[in-house]
Amino acid sequence: MNTSVRPTRQNFTRNHERGENIKKRLQKLEAVTNCPVIHINGQRVCGPPRKWNKPVPVDGSEIFVGNIPRWILEDELMEIFSLVGNIYVIRLMIDFNGFNRGFAFITYEDSEQAEMAVKYLNNFRIRPKHCIGVYKSVDNRRLFIGGIPEEKTREEVKVALERYVEDLTDVIMYSSHSHNITQICNRGYVFAEFKTHRSAAIARRLLNFDVKLWEDASSPVSVDWADPIPEVDPHIIATVRFL
Repeated sequence: MNTSVRPTRQNFTRNHERGENIKKRLQKLEAVTNCPVIHINGQRVCGPPRKWNKPVPVDGSEIFVGNIPRWILEDELMEIFSLVGNIYVIRLMIDFNGFNRGFAFITYEDSEQAEMAVKYLNNFRIRPKHCIGVYKSVDNRRLFIGGIPEEKTREEVKVALERYVEDLTDVIMYSSHSHNITQICNRGYVFAEFKTHRSAAIARRLLNFDVKLWEDASSPVSVDWADPIPEVDPHIIATVRFL
């Protein structure tokens, strides 16, 4: 018995109306904030402002916002997160219907404003019984990827990953001898380096949906953050005395 849901005129009309509503709200946001809104590879980017005459934000000025209800748009995020600082850009991850995937990256004018957002907006109740999580975006650009068939080469892994992710800069693989002492193979895992933390975070999300990098793979890959370089709060650094 086929239990798949067939498209109907009613569903088409409803989706069209939702799409038009999203379009109108984003056009209004662009007019009010003077921030262009564009689509780039599964994300909707709002900003930077066209008349931004300040320095480009430095590392540490970005936050990660998670647990966002799917129907929330950039206009509401802009209203909430502008309360603690000047927003340079909002990057909202979206699906094919224009709804968000539950997380976004927001870059402020500087790192101090990003810290204010974490302090005052983490666990903010954006809807009844629904709180968002706000965290400092640590500049970790490396993922651990397990479940790699031992016979695959570094280049084969790199090519396979690039079918799913973007901004991949390097694949680090450690070799190991198999049961056949003359055959060198990998250890069943690799480390993947990305251009930015944002790119790594998006890749981590995409690869965690039971992805098999090869058709004949026996199981999907397992993905998690590789251990990052510890980040020390600048306020703690300021208290350190030289002896």
